[in-house]
Amino acid sequence: MLACRFNSATTALEIESWTPGPWQVPIAPRATRLEGSGWAIQVPNLVAAMAAIGLAQVESCSLYGIDISIAEQRPVCEMRWEPDPKVSYDLFKATFTDRWTTEGCDFDSWKQLWTNNLIDQSVSGIGYHAGIAFGLILAERSAADPQGGRFYRTFGIVPEARGLGMGLRLYQSSLHRAGLAGARHAQWVCFASNQPIAKLMDRLGARVIESQPFFRGSLPFTGGSSGDIPG
Repeated sequence: MLACRFNSATTALEIESWTPGPWQVPIAPRATRLEGSGWAIQVPNLVAAMAAIGLAQVESCSLYGIDISIAEQRPVCEMRWEPDPKVSYDLFKATFTDRWTTEGCDFDSWKQLWTNNLIDQSVSGIGYHAGIAFGLILAERSAADPQGGRFYRTFGIVPEARGLGMGLRLYQSSLHRAGLAGARHAQWVCFASNQPIAKLMDRLGARVIESQPFFRGSLPFTGGSSGDIPG
């Protein structure tokens, strides 16, 4: 079965889950491609199965993890939760201005993410320096371990604040709050080619737990938009 959502900013159908068997999905009129990572596409012989329907591996994703210790993290910047998703969306667009076509989304998708009841507002929000917003961070409670686990969904720093250690400060402040709330570990996914994030993760003390391929293919697929996933 295939479940996905249409991202109007990237004109892509983003795979949320895909398991072996008959699959069928409505294709939005403006959708130009289908994309997703190996975590979402749980099928046997993954690369061969994706190639058979026109998807190719174009990138790799890394799953990072960190054990939270209050002694190792400290609140080093001001963070505030912003309940209005329009405010955070405007900042999101500013922080993702250089990668909007691949990682941006429309406001409705952002609103759904920002107001999700799994989001932990105590460790999420907007970072400020000298009263000026410089970035945002968004984490949710782990579905498998709501008390002890956090999964970071997105993070961004405005271009003029990059290279100043502000991203590290924002993560440290968020993880400190997570530790105070009783969380013991956190995870997040990033493209392996994102070297600034890789360096930030190293400074933070996070480690790569697992890597998975990221697939993308143009629509319509060879053979149509529904059928059986090759096993």
